[in-house]
Amino acid sequence: DHRDLHSFPTRRSSDLDDGSCCFGCCCGGSGPSPPSPPSPGPSGGATYCPDPASDFVADYGSPQWSASGWTIHGGGRASSKASFNLAGGFVEFDMDLGGAHGGVNNNFYVTFPSSVGQYCDSGGTGGCAELDFVENNGNCAAATTFHTDPGGGDKGGTQTVNGIGSHVHVHAAWDQSGDSLTVHVDGHQISGAGNPGNEMKSHGAVMYSSQWTGWVPGSCGGDGNLGASTFTVSNLKITGTVVQGPEPKRCATPAPTPNPPTPTPAPTPDLPTPAPPGPPPAHGCPGG
Repeated sequence: DHRDLHSFPTRRSSDLDDGSCCFGCCCGGSGPSPPSPPSPGPSGGATYCPDPASDFVADYGSPQWSASGWTIHGGGRASSKASFNLAGGFVEFDMDLGGAHGGVNNNFYVTFPSSVGQYCDSGGTGGCAELDFVENNGNCAAATTFHTDPGGGDKGGTQTVNGIGSHVHVHAAWDQSGDSLTVHVDGHQISGAGNPGNEMKSHGAVMYSSQWTGWVPGSCGGDGNLGASTFTVSNLKITGTVVQGPEPKRCATPAPTPNPPTPTPAPTPDLPTPAPPGPPPAHGCPGG
């Protein structure tokens, strides 16, 4: 079944249950160089602010696109139309989990398919490595997991579980080589391999975000009601180089601040020419 293959619970053969309950705006790219640009992306890369309606696709379900992300109600999955080499770059986004139900998995992750649109993962489908930035149990616990077997055989992965709230900011950054990935989930920092089997550079990372039931991190309770659960991703930004697929929308480049106009000096007024002196008085010089 090529639908949400995250729904195979076997992909978590070593689930970790710790009992948890509960930027640079833009804008590299081509064109005129703005003054004092933000931190540069990878060589030849750019910073993208995707338009999800044109730069992502609904794999199943009915994701609702917004200007900078999507909302998924019930079961569904969104994926990027492009794959990226993220060496020296990052992915960041916000998640609103206020409507997410405990016992339901909502997430954002990347895998490395040989061809965009041919799904692979480290779960039931297999076939490639998988880096899970966050898999959330409703709005109380988040797992960040590194599945590093390029063949997809690393089902349990290396996993860290932390408590979260109803609003989460995620920033996933790669070092310049691409070999190391550090994921910040609010105040938590988790590091691991960033380019398993060199798949990120050869195939590119495809981004996925879905909602399903079958496995969740932590022990949070909840009703597990997938049909009633909803979550939103917003403020998505990507710095990287497109490997496969169409280039997404770039972030706007701020216009250079114009120099203030130089005031034109006012002309110096002509001074009146003094009149020549008149003739001396008839009685001669004073005192003469």
